Amino acid sequence: MVKEKITFETKVKSNAKEGIFVVKEKDEVVGFIELKVSKNFFNQEEEEYIIKDLYVDRNCRFKGNGRKLIEILNNLAKENNISRIIVKNVDNVSLQNFLFYMGFGKIINNTFVHIL
Repeated sequence: MVKEKITFETKVKSNAKEGIFVVKEKDEVVGFIELKVSKNFFNQEEEEYIIKDLYVDRNCRFKGNGRKLIEILNNLAKENNISRIIVKNVDNVSLQNFLFYMGFGKIINNTFVHIL
Protein backbone atom coordinates (compact mmCIF):
# COMPACT_ATOMS: atom_id res chain seq x y z
CA MET A 1 0.00 0.00 0.00
CA VAL A 2 1.40 3.39 -1.03
CA LYS A 3 0.97 6.16 1.52
CA GLU A 4 -0.42 9.39 0.07
CA LYS A 5 2.04 12.25 -0.01
CA ILE A 6 0.77 15.43 1.64
CA THR A 7 2.63 18.69 1.10
CA PHE A 8 1.96 22.24 2.18
CA GLU A 9 2.92 25.28 0.16
CA THR A 10 2.71 28.96 0.88
CA LYS A 11 1.96 31.49 -1.79
CA VAL A 12 2.04 35.08 -0.61
CA LYS A 13 1.14 38.04 -2.76
CA SER A 14 3.78 40.73 -3.19
CA ASN A 15 2.34 43.17 -0.67
CA ALA A 16 2.40 40.47 2.06
CA LYS A 17 -1.05 41.55 3.24
CA GLU A 18 -2.75 38.51 1.75
CA GLY A 19 -1.71 34.90 1.44
CA ILE A 20 -2.84 31.45 0.41
CA PHE A 21 -1.74 28.19 2.02
CA VAL A 22 -2.31 25.12 -0.13
CA VAL A 23 -2.41 21.45 0.83
CA LYS A 24 -1.66 18.87 -1.85
CA GLU A 25 -2.07 15.12 -2.07
CA LYS A 26 -0.28 13.38 -4.93
CA ASP A 27 0.61 16.78 -6.47
CA GLU A 28 -3.06 17.76 -6.61
CA VAL A 29 -4.46 20.68 -4.59
CA VAL A 30 -7.05 19.29 -2.18
CA GLY A 31 -7.45 22.25 0.14
CA PHE A 32 -6.46 25.81 0.89
CA ILE A 33 -6.83 28.63 3.34
CA GLU A 34 -6.82 32.25 2.14
CA LEU A 35 -6.06 35.02 4.57
CA LYS A 36 -5.91 38.78 4.74
CA VAL A 37 -3.95 40.90 7.20
CA SER A 38 -6.08 43.69 8.65
CA LYS A 39 -5.88 46.31 11.36
CA ASN A 40 -7.52 45.32 14.62
CA PHE A 41 -10.89 47.09 14.85
CA PHE A 42 -10.39 47.97 18.52
CA ASN A 43 -6.69 48.82 18.39
CA GLN A 44 -5.40 50.18 15.08
CA GLU A 45 -1.81 49.61 16.25
CA GLU A 46 -2.34 45.83 16.11
CA GLU A 47 -2.93 43.59 13.13
CA GLU A 48 -5.10 40.49 12.91
CA TYR A 49 -5.62 37.72 10.39
CA ILE A 50 -8.96 37.34 8.67
CA ILE A 51 -9.60 33.99 7.01
CA LYS A 52 -11.29 34.84 3.73
CA ASP A 53 -11.78 31.25 2.63
CA LEU A 54 -11.08 27.76 3.95
CA TYR A 55 -11.73 24.68 1.88
CA VAL A 56 -10.78 21.00 1.92
CA ASP A 57 -12.09 18.68 -0.78
CA ARG A 58 -14.91 16.50 0.56
CA ASN A 59 -12.97 13.31 -0.26
CA CYS A 60 -9.90 14.54 1.65
CA ARG A 61 -11.56 15.61 4.89
CA PHE A 62 -10.96 13.90 8.25
CA LYS A 63 -7.31 13.29 7.32
CA GLY A 64 -5.86 16.26 9.24
CA ASN A 65 -5.61 18.61 6.25
CA GLY A 66 -7.81 21.37 7.70
CA ARG A 67 -6.18 21.04 11.12
CA LYS A 68 -2.73 21.37 9.57
CA LEU A 69 -3.77 24.49 7.64
CA ILE A 70 -5.03 26.13 10.85
CA GLU A 71 -1.86 25.08 12.73
CA ILE A 72 0.33 26.64 10.03
CA LEU A 73 -1.71 29.84 10.25
CA ASN A 74 -1.44 29.85 14.08
CA ASN A 75 2.34 29.47 13.88
CA LEU A 76 2.62 32.23 11.30
CA ALA A 77 0.48 34.49 13.49
CA LYS A 78 2.71 33.88 16.51
CA GLU A 79 5.84 34.60 14.47
CA ASN A 80 4.34 37.93 13.35
CA ASN A 81 2.89 38.94 16.74
CA ILE A 82 -0.69 38.55 15.51
CA SER A 83 -3.01 37.88 18.44
CA ARG A 84 -6.35 37.25 16.71
CA ILE A 85 -7.59 35.16 13.81
CA ILE A 86 -11.12 35.92 12.63
CA VAL A 87 -13.54 34.09 10.34
CA LYS A 88 -16.67 35.99 9.28
CA ASN A 89 -20.03 34.87 7.90
CA VAL A 90 -19.70 31.18 8.72
CA ASP A 91 -23.07 29.68 7.81
CA ASN A 92 -21.81 26.13 7.18
CA VAL A 93 -22.50 24.03 10.30
CA SER A 94 -19.66 21.59 9.52
CA LEU A 95 -17.22 24.49 9.32
CA GLN A 96 -18.60 25.96 12.55
CA ASN A 97 -18.02 22.63 14.32
CA PHE A 98 -14.50 22.41 12.90
CA LEU A 99 -13.70 25.93 14.12
CA PHE A 100 -14.98 25.10 17.61
CA TYR A 101 -12.80 21.97 17.55
CA MET A 102 -9.77 24.10 16.58
CA GLY A 103 -10.29 26.48 19.52
CA PHE A 104 -12.25 29.28 17.89
CA GLY A 105 -15.12 30.89 19.74
CA LYS A 106 -18.28 32.29 18.21
CA ILE A 107 -18.79 35.95 18.99
CA ILE A 108 -21.66 37.44 16.93
CA ASN A 109 -23.48 36.94 13.63
CA ASN A 110 -21.65 33.73 12.67
CA THR A 111 -18.26 35.37 13.28
CA PHE A 112 -15.60 33.25 14.95
CA VAL A 113 -12.41 34.38 16.65
CA HIS A 114 -9.32 32.59 17.87
CA ILE A 115 -7.19 34.44 20.42
CA LEU A 116 -3.54 33.39 20.47
